[in-house]
This record gives sequence, C-alpha cells and structure tokens, in this order.
Amino acid sequence: MFFVKEVVGIGANVRTYGEIAGMAQFNFSRFGLSYSYQFNPGSEPLNRRMNNTTHEIGISYVFGGRNRLL
Repeated sequence: MFFVKEVVGIGANVRTYGEIAGMAQFNFSRFGLSYSYQFNPGSEPLNRRMNNTTHEIGISYVFGGRNRLL
C-alpha cells in the first residue's frame, strides 16, 4: 500500500495461484475504512468451489494517545 498524506492508501497484490487484488484505504482521524477486490484474470475457476471474485470491507480504530494511523 502506498499512502498519500496518511489519508488515502492504494495498493495491489498478486497471489501464487494467479489471483490479483486491488486495495484502497481511507483514514479519518482515528477511524479507517478499507476495501479490497480480488479476482482471477484467467478463465479457469478455482479448485475451492468458490467464485473467482471477492469483495472485502474492513474498518479500523486506533486506541491510545496518538492521533496518527501510521
């Protein structure tokens, strides 16, 4: 993930079995909201009986005295 002013982060990853994911994270003071979309660019379905695309949403909260997320 690459962050711009610790507020917006954009990233990507590649898995060993050929899947690719794009990620984004937005930070608001102590809260964070992230989204990830994972897909398989090949036409072969996964051998796990699941769809080739996945959506993931995450939330975070920073406890303690620091007001920075990174």
